[in-house]
Amino acid sequence: MKNNSIYLILAVAAMSFASCDKNEQTNGGAAQDDRVAVQFTAGTLDVQPAAATRSETPWSRPGNIGVYMVEEASLGVVDAAANRNYLWVASQRTFSPLSADQTVYYPVNGSPVRFAAYYPYQALTDNCYKVDLTAQPSLNDQAAFELLWTGVTTAYDKTQPSVALNFDHQYAKISLSVKNGKGITKEELKQIVVTMTEMQLTADFNVLTGEITPTGDVGELTFNRWASDGSGQTALVLPTQADAQRVVNFTLGSDTFVWNIGEKEFDAGSEYSYTVTVNRTPLGIAASITDWETGEGGSGDAE
Repeated sequence: MKNNSIYLILAVAAMSFASCDKNEQTNGGAAQDDRVAVQFTAGTLDVQPAAATRSETPWSRPGNIGVYMVEEASLGVVDAAANRNYLWVASQRTFSPLSADQTVYYPVNGSPVRFAAYYPYQALTDNCYKVDLTAQPSLNDQAAFELLWTGVTTAYDKTQPSVALNFDHQYAKISLSVKNGKGITKEELKQIVVTMTEMQLTADFNVLTGEITPTGDVGELTFNRWASDGSGQTALVLPTQADAQRVVNFTLGSDTFVWNIGEKEFDAGSEYSYTVTVNRTPLGIAASITDWETGEGGSGDAE
């Protein structure tokens, strides 16, 4: 070879590890002087912790993302551009590589490539983002806790240096507005604990395919009580199919009110909001529940 710079092409056979793939490393290859850096701009990302819905909004929070460059016709990683660390530069409304060695360059031979990105950045093994929803974040910390993903973009080449990244939520959000009703004081409401049973708390998320593979057993998820008076409870959950055994428990002292929600499904990107009024009766506590949802579903009764 007479080229000033010679690239070694390493073909790595695809291997599957619990739904997370090692993808073939390919070379776009030629002289470094001709390289064109990809310019990643913010399309959409909703990480506002108090947003009324989870619809598309402009990128509004700083944070690091992981970026992949893959082949036009497959998910083979090009030029080892896997999980490159980019950070948000608010003044320019662009993403910038964390360091020079993280920069993603187009193949100099002009071959088209595609991109995938996720948020927040995490050191990955086999393209797997480790999901753990066991400890729910506070409302103010949800922005940094959310998992967002672009999918794989359409093809670009070095004549199109700017790539807009549009992120979608990968979790569903459940919000409860809890009110004290008959026989329940505001002081008592501060102590209420809300849990949901039969929930998948851990999973592997493949950042190239978007596949979510549950890991571990289902368990009980405890809502975050973000309002000190007990009136605000929230949880981020994995996309969830209906489960006849699933219930939400409202516990106040030695009394527990059970809401059967076995017919509910929770979809990625949707927010499910419910108003719960807790009352004390001769048989214990009871509640009336109404909902307004951006996702599909209906109201439920509990007893």
